[in-house]
Amino acid sequence: MKKKLATLLIAITLSAALSAQKPGDVAILYENDVHCAVDGYPVIAGLRDSLQRLGCQVAIVSAGDFSFGGPIGVASKGEFIIRLMNTVGYDAACLGNHEFDYGLDHLKHLESELQNPLLCCNFVPNSRTRASQSAFAPYVPTPFTPYVLRTIGGLKVAFVGITTPTTLTSSNPLSFKDKDGNYIYNFSPSALASVLQQNIDAARVAGAQAVIVLSHLGDSENTPNSVQIIAQVSGVDAVLDGHDHNIIPCRMVPDKQGRMVPLTSTGTQFQKIGMLLIRNDSMQRSSLSFRLFTTDSLARRGCVNRQVLDSVNEVKRAFDSMGSHVVATTPFGLI
Repeated sequence: MKKKLATLLIAITLSAALSAQKPGDVAILYENDVHCAVDGYPVIAGLRDSLQRLGCQVAIVSAGDFSFGGPIGVASKGEFIIRLMNTVGYDAACLGNHEFDYGLDHLKHLESELQNPLLCCNFVPNSRTRASQSAFAPYVPTPFTPYVLRTIGGLKVAFVGITTPTTLTSSNPLSFKDKDGNYIYNFSPSALASVLQQNIDAARVAGAQAVIVLSHLGDSENTPNSVQIIAQVSGVDAVLDGHDHNIIPCRMVPDKQGRMVPLTSTGTQFQKIGMLLIRNDSMQRSSLSFRLFTTDSLARRGCVNRQVLDSVNEVKRAFDSMGSHVVATTPFGLI
């Protein structure tokens, strides 16, 4: 009885959020700065399941900083987190600055394990870089995927990834240098808006009806931040932001042409799960709506995917096993 009531409450909540929903409407679920808070993954997958039962087409995306920041992530160098994201079935993920903390070589390995591309349009090799100079060959000078085009419910949606240029110093600087200490990569700090605009335009040429920026720039005192970049580009339908751990339900920011672009963020560690609803009616900006759900509240109401929950529990057992290994002994007591 309790389970049926919980299911009914979820259906009522979502039906209100999806009022007048029509076939072909698209819901994009998003998060940012999860930092290894793995208990949220069954909930975001459960929310997708509930929306699909209501007839909505759903994608799940991340605005970065998912693989670092908690013991489960650090102990496995992000491997456990990638495993869970694959079980959920993400459609796109932007690189956060902390994805680089395990080193570039390992990050490329994690990318090969993830079943969706890691997005970053502004991570590039310095112009003087040659593969022979790099300690990370053969990955130089291959950049990460700048954007990905997904067809969701008949709507072509482009997700463009952009990462804060402060990554060069906020992550391990050695990841970006050669053996002589010279930087062989940069995050396009002086050309950030130009690089983003090029990829927005490329996505439109490729057929994108909607362009969503997965931004790991933040909206506060970082320079450049997401608000500043929105003001320098055009053609963006929404920015799903991360990095500053702020909860932003929906903030309207003028772009280069004076058009208002919604900016939103979910906080950190799955405090919230965001939903961007796109009414499939020729992609007018009035057809976009946003909703932040409290993750704990959804979980209490039973909005949980059992398969993902089983994977989380399996990961937790594997992590506990790692911590039970004897690495040293001493014949006397330690105080």
